[in-house]
Amino acid sequence: MAEGNFYVAMVRAVLAENNHYATFPSFSLGWNVTNEKFMESTRNWLSNMKVRFSWGKNGNENIGNFRYAVYTEGNHNVLFGRNNTEIIGTQAGGLANPDLKWEESSQADFGIDFGFFNQALTFTVDWFNKTTSGMLMEIPVPQYVGSARPIGNVGKMENSGLEFEVGYKWHIADAHFHIKGNAAYLKNKVVNLGNDTGYLNYDNFQGVGTITRAQNGQPFPYFYGYKTAGVFQNMDEVRAYKNADGTLIQPNAVPGDVRFVDVNGDGKITQDGDMTKIGKGMPDWTFGINLNADWRGFDFSMMWQGVTGAGCLMPHVEPTSLKPICRAGCLADGREKVRVTSILASVRSIHITTGCRPICLFLTQVTSV
Repeated sequence: MAEGNFYVAMVRAVLAENNHYATFPSFSLGWNVTNEKFMESTRNWLSNMKVRFSWGKNGNENIGNFRYAVYTEGNHNVLFGRNNTEIIGTQAGGLANPDLKWEESSQADFGIDFGFFNQALTFTVDWFNKTTSGMLMEIPVPQYVGSARPIGNVGKMENSGLEFEVGYKWHIADAHFHIKGNAAYLKNKVVNLGNDTGYLNYDNFQGVGTITRAQNGQPFPYFYGYKTAGVFQNMDEVRAYKNADGTLIQPNAVPGDVRFVDVNGDGKITQDGDMTKIGKGMPDWTFGINLNADWRGFDFSMMWQGVTGAGCLMPHVEPTSLKPICRAGCLADGREKVRVTSILASVRSIHITTGCRPICLFLTQVTSV
């Protein structure tokens, strides 16, 4: 069995005139192996075996109307002449991009379906790969070119993975049961951000700064902050945390403070040198289980689902919610000290704020699920 599709999409207000139209083809192939003569001897236990392959391309233009154009902005008045006469002024709101076009994604999928014992037991496995190119993203530019960042077709991203599904159905007298489980593995990677640095900072948190970053070769995005190595239990541990020259790496630390990792090895903790990848919010595995049962007109269903391999970011936690595990106080100089008990031994890092001001960036992966 083979099938092909050919679509032509059109938008008028979103993209410039020379890119209103785009073509998105797709096709699929399937082979029902159990229909072949050489499989006749297996039909008493193998009720279905199908091999599938598909490929297709689709587009995205979800950026709002007229983002390819630029308009003037008022309220940019200037003072002119000896008498400082105010002159009403306008400026361009940004940079136009008449070549803005569709973001395109191409995806391939290969799968095999199995059915056993008259479809009482089923199993499916799929491999997929999706590549998105010409990503519609805001381009960082100097502020003197306008107050709004232009939209451009920059960046390339890949998503690949595996999907599994297994199901079994049976009955006992008038009671019928069906259980089905599924799991999916996803690997996400930025191939090219399209800028000269190869990275771009994204989310910010007030009083903390950048908390997520996109970077070539890494998941999009990942948590960005300081790595931690436990909590100082006493002053001896603080004094022992030295660099190669014998200087304390965290000279102001006291017992209960978090020990930060000197990532670049320069003997001190700095924002430019030691902030790094500390986790990601996108799970590696997503899974679920469904159970259905019915008996003489009564039915029951239940579902479980979960993820693993994902980090949890806690950029702000009120101390009241942490009373069982910490004691917080505000010193005269406004710098908060947090006394953390041994229950935090399994916690990678945490960021706590009080009414004084946010403490330094502890950021981030509180736990992995």
